[in-house]
Amino acid sequence: MDKILLIDKPVGIGSTDVVRIVKRSLGIKKVGHCGTLDPLAEGLLIVVTGKACKIARFIEDGIKEYIATITFGKSSLTLDAEGPFSDEQEVKKVSTEAIDKVLDSFVGNISQTPPIYSALKVDGKRLYEYARENKEVEIKSREVEIYELELINYDINTLTFRCVCSKGTYIRTLAQDIASKLGNLGYVSYLKRTAIAELRVKDANSIEDIKNGNFQSINMYEALKNYKMIEVNDDVAEQVKQGKTESLKYKGQYVIVDKYKSVIAMCENNKILRGLF
Repeated sequence: MDKILLIDKPVGIGSTDVVRIVKRSLGIKKVGHCGTLDPLAEGLLIVVTGKACKIARFIEDGIKEYIATITFGKSSLTLDAEGPFSDEQEVKKVSTEAIDKVLDSFVGNISQTPPIYSALKVDGKRLYEYARENKEVEIKSREVEIYELELINYDINTLTFRCVCSKGTYIRTLAQDIASKLGNLGYVSYLKRTAIAELRVKDANSIEDIKNGNFQSINMYEALKNYKMIEVNDDVAEQVKQGKTESLKYKGQYVIVDKYKSVIAMCENNKILRGLF
């Protein structure tokens, strides 16, 4: 069973909980997901099963879209509503013009330091494990890209924005930095992932759909449509299946498909990154 499921994850359960639900509901063992969503976040979680697990990292590499709300006046050690909260200050009111200017300043390549309460691994151990054990760890900053940052709503206590960004962007860190640049403390009180590449939460199944067996799935071709597709004839398709790449003269990352639009391999230049046959 090689399925790709778009699931609208609700608040209160983690990504691994969703994987367990899919395993139990579909009666299969080989299940994974494409990009973690924290329990306090909701929205699009892509779950892969069977052979589709081979393309999980390629789906996960897609550009992400989020909707997030910052609540001002407090700072949180987790940078979200889970807390604990560490500091408080009176909220400073700002103009929408000032907000737009601050948001614009984050568009492009920026350097981020991942939060200590995150699933990122350092020396084989997740950062939140160091935090819970109160152990110090060096967290290296990394470059991410913000493609779009749009103000949706603002009142003196909250600011809601839409963000389109690269893989690896921490919205909690971005929100804290936005609040700081506006002269406020702040934390993420709401977070929803609305898209990964061309796959959108509006087309996703609910958890109840999965449990009831009343769900829709997509194939690998549909899941990888953000990549360049190279359709090959039967002879080349057979060569690729045998690991022969002499006939592949394309640049960058691309997907090899046959005349039936079945995905054969994920390639980069003339190398097969992942065989899917």
